[in-house]
Amino acid sequence: MIRVLYWCVAAVLLGLLAFGFTGRWLEAGDSLAVVRGPLALIALVWLAAGRWLTQVPWAMIAVVAATFVPVAWASVRPEASASAGLSLYQKNMLHRIGPLAKLEADIRNASPDVLTLQEVTDKNKALLAGLQDILPYQHFCPFKRVGGVAVASQWPVIAGTQMCEHGLAAMQVESPEGPVWLSSVHWHWPWPYGQRRQAERLAQTLEQKDGPHIVGGDFNIVPWSYTMRQFERRTGTERAGRSRPTFPEFSLPIDHVLVPKGWGGATTRRPLAGSDHYGLLVRFDSGKGSASRISRQSAQP
Repeated sequence: MIRVLYWCVAAVLLGLLAFGFTGRWLEAGDSLAVVRGPLALIALVWLAAGRWLTQVPWAMIAVVAATFVPVAWASVRPEASASAGLSLYQKNMLHRIGPLAKLEADIRNASPDVLTLQEVTDKNKALLAGLQDILPYQHFCPFKRVGGVAVASQWPVIAGTQMCEHGLAAMQVESPEGPVWLSSVHWHWPWPYGQRRQAERLAQTLEQKDGPHIVGGDFNIVPWSYTMRQFERRTGTERAGRSRPTFPEFSLPIDHVLVPKGWGGATTRRPLAGSDHYGLLVRFDSGKGSASRISRQSAQP
């Protein structure tokens, strides 16, 4: 009886873990991919501990351990030099954030070339106004009730390129690497909340724009999900640096910065500063040696 109960629990754990790999075919699979790490660890401990009770094959334990590899690799993979010439600060502000002084001070201390924000409301939009002296080129798009999305840059915007989409604020700028599209995104939660449909819509919009893309945002999905990997493929981007848990309530890495393939990147987690998401500071460049920074003075409109 105990063995039957043991294998019933094992079957449930293994079934849930396997279902998390079906994101290519079933959108619900990406929802379980979010908890792949904890599921894999629980299943691994359960199977290993059960060897005293029954003959659990070592091959089965090895397969379960292998499912944890993408999760672990995302947080330990090699990074480019943290001294790379270009930088982006990513932050979900939280629509009900209180005083903005701590967040503004941290952004100024990081001195990024680009800022991507989510949950920007009429109340906290004052942050953008306060940063206009260092990030003068700004673009805001309304989104859902919790607030819109915005991108701000010290690099001059190319006239007429600002655009809004469902959860996207984008504009093309003259960066030290040449013209590049800068985007801030806020995705819905995974299935059943319509994330994949939104991601496909935004990918279609961006892939029609000529030139490289830099995308920062609250993607509400982990980097090893199928939806995330498809978005990267379609936009010609890859996640910059290592993943960092940015949503402390569940210790999930759901805020990311995507840069053109081959540009590398190094990530540093920034404080909450009144939000429910940690910020991310990402440094990157194309590696071509052309990342000499535009001076703050020449960037003034």
